[in-house]
Amino acid sequence: MAVGHFLIKIGRLKMFKQLLCPTLLWTCRLLLGQRPLASTDTLAASGLYDGVVVDVVKCRTPVLVTALADNTACIFNAETGVTLSTLDGHTGPVNSVSFSRDGLLIATASDDHTARIWSATTASCKQTLAGHEDLVSFVTFSPDSSKLATSSHDHSARIWSVGSGQCTATFRDDRGLMDMISFSPDGQAVVFATCAQDAHTACIWRTTGESKLQLEGHAGRINRIAYAPSGERLATTSTDHTARIWSAEEGHCLFVLTGHENSVCNLAFSDDGRLLATTSHDNTARVWSTLTGICAMTFLGHGSLVDYVVFAPDGQSLATTSYDCSARIWSIATGECTQILLGHEDSVDWAAFLPNGTLATTAGDYTAKLWSIETGVCNRTFGGSDLRVYSAVVRT
Repeated sequence: MAVGHFLIKIGRLKMFKQLLCPTLLWTCRLLLGQRPLASTDTLAASGLYDGVVVDVVKCRTPVLVTALADNTACIFNAETGVTLSTLDGHTGPVNSVSFSRDGLLIATASDDHTARIWSATTASCKQTLAGHEDLVSFVTFSPDSSKLATSSHDHSARIWSVGSGQCTATFRDDRGLMDMISFSPDGQAVVFATCAQDAHTACIWRTTGESKLQLEGHAGRINRIAYAPSGERLATTSTDHTARIWSAEEGHCLFVLTGHENSVCNLAFSDDGRLLATTSHDNTARVWSTLTGICAMTFLGHGSLVDYVVFAPDGQSLATTSYDCSARIWSIATGECTQILLGHEDSVDWAAFLPNGTLATTAGDYTAKLWSIETGVCNRTFGGSDLRVYSAVVRT
């Protein structure tokens, strides 16, 4: 959005470049007509002279946050690769990071048995959440950013008040880790699944700690669970080779999605909730209609199990990651693979689209990479043997 104008004077070259310097949250850019000006341009190269008026445009800085083995998380400008800040305070490796929906807060989970809430603007720690008795493996904000959910190897999950840092509810399942957590879109309910061979059900709880519903029907361990954007439905994947779509209000199964030939790993809803994507150990991904339960497209090409899937913001394509050390971008309409992203040296386990036309990935080689969606070229690599990346998150 345009926030003003800037009258160019020859003596203002330093100010011109300072205006273009990114902050943690925003970048100011200058437009000469419709042409963006680079901070590295000289006045002559920019075509600027005394008396020219340029527009000042305020843009969200595309940000990548990586969780690192050195007990920190790093905030990077995803366009330039510049380190904007370091979140330093944990006394153990950081396992998980999460942005609040408004992008103003970052949460981290650590081996040191705590989670922390940080200001994305100042990189200062606002809350330290203590109470778990083992490493904290996962953290996620509620949609309204007022609550935080954590899961731990102490076989518990907790809900915390973001404002006060107090634990408001604790959930426990001694059968295994409660590391699959999804908030309902209204933030009033949360669904958990336990990672254990004999745990074939998921439970929906109110965030106050009251049990609401059990989702029963899978014949194997539940691998992933997530709410649809409307909150009226949710989906699960399982080692029983199926995915299921459920009524979030009544808890009954609406559709059993059959077709995968091995364990179904991960899932993602499209932004409009009409499509559900799943990945599987059968080396494929599939897209299903959430209205009929029918498979609309199968994506073939990976050479090993497909781990993660995410829809592009435009809803026209999706990205998958695989144990074959690659990520791929696919056309949803045709099933055609439009890009194969090669460069990781181990299984690729996560991906996210950024607003600037790039895809972020992380892998078992302890790196995060940024790729051009248009060319498939890797633009930046973060981490590696000297600075291991455990997980990452982007602010969209």
